[in-house]
Amino acid sequence: MGQPAEKLYTVPQYAALEADSSVKHEYVDGVVTAMAGATPVHCYVTAGIIAVMKAKLQGRPCQPFSSDLKIKTGDNYHYPDVSIVCRPVIRDDEIPDAVVNPGVIFEVISPGTEAYDRGAKFAQYRLIAELQDYILVSPTRVYAEHYSKTGDERWNLESLGAGSVLRLPSIESQVPLDSFYEGLDLLGDA
Repeated sequence: MGQPAEKLYTVPQYAALEADSSVKHEYVDGVVTAMAGATPVHCYVTAGIIAVMKAKLQGRPCQPFSSDLKIKTGDNYHYPDVSIVCRPVIRDDEIPDAVVNPGVIFEVISPGTEAYDRGAKFAQYRLIAELQDYILVSPTRVYAEHYSKTGDERWNLESLGAGSVLRLPSIESQVPLDSFYEGLDLLGDA
């Protein structure tokens, strides 16, 4: 016996579902998927990225947003862990609480999402014309992979470890990678 077919939603149906739900859902090719919770370490590293980037960008036209900000990619909708959007913030015509123009996206990887974050999700993010930087951050060690868009629509990869500096020329920022992890040892084995 085969698997039952997934229910496909239209964008208006997805918007209505999201409006009536306390759970976030991603929308990809008509399929709606509930977002899972995250581990304490994942949340801590994500909060560290937001705090460091907020301080770095204070008073500038670009600011970080948490995973509650919905991003439109082509015809789909995602919730990145951290996105940086520069003014003017452009909202989606169909779902006004979704933004279409992030310049930088961070995803804190986990065993359950790593393949998706590197593959299909990154392919979706590459549809965003304004996106210049995509950073995959490890929650288990000081390590990140920084994909930066070149002028010819290709993406360069730089691997960063402890002591490295994350350079984001698109938002005129340089950040020590270690700063995202400061205080992480307070969580112990959480």
